Amino acid sequence: MAATEATLTNSQVNSGTTVKLNQITYTYSWKNLAGAEPVPGKYGKTSADMRGWENPIITLSGVINVDDADSNTMTMDLLIDFAKERTADTTLLIYLGATPYVLRDEDKGSSGISVQVINFTLKGDTNTKDGHIIEYDLAVQETA
Repeated sequence: MAATEATLTNSQVNSGTTVKLNQITYTYSWKNLAGAEPVPGKYGKTSADMRGWENPIITLSGVINVDDADSNTMTMDLLIDFAKERTADTTLLIYLGATPYVLRDEDKGSSGISVQVINFTLKGDTNTKDGHIIEYDLAVQETA
């Protein structure tokens, strides 16, 4: 799988066959929860102990080549199918060369990162010679 940069797999999408994501860049976002101290004279006497964090969000940016897309490469229809799927976990693998890249040590030996799609955006330009290329940003959130 040296040519593949990332894959998504979900048992309910593309008949469970792994979908390749082409020309991927990614951003891994982490957010700690903030403590909430009471404000004297406002909102009563409440406080919250928030020592945790939100599940990380991974934003994947890639391209869909509408002139050269096979059934196992990301298409607009598959992007929508992944976004609609809410019952089964989607598995994300990011590759560096032929080896799956591990974002965190705790993921070593795993079969990927369990995620769910939060949202996606598409950007195309029909006024260029590359009008058959659609750029997308796909935001997924870790679920496990």
